[in-house]
Amino acid sequence: MTHITQMTRHIELSPRIRLAYSRGTELVRSLPHNQRDLLTGATSGKVKACIGADFDKTLVPTDENKRQFFFLGEDPTRILGPLGANAFMGLPAGVISGNTIEYVNARCAEPIQAFMLGFTRKQTAIGGIASSAIYALNGGHITLYDQSGAENWTAMEKYNTEQRMPEPLAEELSSAMQKAVRPFLKTPLLEPIPIRSGLTTSYVFSPVLQSRAGVQICLIGVPSEERGAIIDAIKANIAPENVQKFCIQPGGEYSIDGSLSTLEKRSAGLDFMKRTGSEHMFYFGDAVYKRGDMEGNDYSMVHNPNTTVFAVNPNREEVPEHESVFWIGPGPEATFNLLTWLAIERANHLISNGEESSTTTWSLLKYAGMTQEQVTS
Repeated sequence: MTHITQMTRHIELSPRIRLAYSRGTELVRSLPHNQRDLLTGATSGKVKACIGADFDKTLVPTDENKRQFFFLGEDPTRILGPLGANAFMGLPAGVISGNTIEYVNARCAEPIQAFMLGFTRKQTAIGGIASSAIYALNGGHITLYDQSGAENWTAMEKYNTEQRMPEPLAEELSSAMQKAVRPFLKTPLLEPIPIRSGLTTSYVFSPVLQSRAGVQICLIGVPSEERGAIIDAIKANIAPENVQKFCIQPGGEYSIDGSLSTLEKRSAGLDFMKRTGSEHMFYFGDAVYKRGDMEGNDYSMVHNPNTTVFAVNPNREEVPEHESVFWIGPGPEATFNLLTWLAIERANHLISNGEESSTTTWSLLKYAGMTQEQVTS
C-alpha cells in the first residue's frame, strides 16, 4: 500500500505537516517496543485508544502575547487541526485542564466545537466524531460533545452535579487553608505573583485565598519552594477521615489547588477513558514532575492503568524515571509533532478502506489545514 506521505497525484501535505510528521516518526522510533506497538495499534484500530492533553504549555504557548489561543480565531501553534483530525478519525480527544471554565470555554471549548460543526455540516465524518470532551477542573465542569458535534447536555449535567463539593467539606478545606497560609500573610512577597481568573490577569504581593462555587479553593501567590510545606500543613488541619476526599496539589507555577479528589486530573482521565470505551490513553502534559511527596498535576496520570504519559516539560531533567513516562521535547511543538504523526498514520490506514473512505479522509485533512490544495495528475 502506498503511504499517504508519498501520494502527490491526489493530495499533498503542507511542508510544515511533512516536517512535523518526520519529527514524530523519529520520536516514535526512539520509544520502547511496547509503546511503539501501542501507537501503531491505535492508528490501525487494533488498540482502542484515546488522546488526553493538558492545555497551557502543552497545547498553547505561555507567552502572554500568545495566550489568545483559539480565541477570536487565533491558533498560534496550529494544533487544532491534527487534534480535531484524530477525533474525527476514531481517536477520541479530551482536553483536561486545571483552568477555570470561563478560560477554557473562551480559549478552547467553543472554537473546538466550531471546528467540529464546520466539518460535520459539510459532510459526514468517518464514523462521526468518535468523542471529544473538555474538562475544566478548576470549577468542576465538563463539556461533552456527541457524534454530531453538539453538546451532550444530559451527560454534562450529571457529571457537573456530581462534582459539587458539599458545603461542610468546602468549609473544612477553606479553614485548613487559612490556618496553613496565615504565617505567610505577615511578610509581603518580594516579587508580585501573576494570578489568572477567567480571562483576566492580576498581580498580588501576598497569598490570596479564593473559593470558586464551593468546588475548588485555590491558594494563590505562594513561592514555589514553600508549597510542599504548606500542603503538609493544610492536610494536617483536615480531619484524618476526610483527607482522602481532597486532592491538594501544586497548580500552575505559584498556587496550591484544593478540590474533591474526583477532580484530580487522573480521575478525569479515567472518566474520559470510560466514556469512550478506550483500552489505552496517550496523555500529553507539561507538569510531569515529582519532588519528594509533591507531584505535578500531570504526573498523577501515571497512577492510572493503561496510560502513557508524554511529557513536554521545558526541562527533560525534571521528568522522573517511570515506565509509563516519556519526554518528547518541550512545549506545544512537541505535542504537535506526535499528534501529526498519529493523524497521518491513522489516515494512511483509512485510505485503504475504499474510495469513499479515501475521499472523506482527504477532505478532512484538507479541512484541518494539514494539506495544500489538491494536486491533479
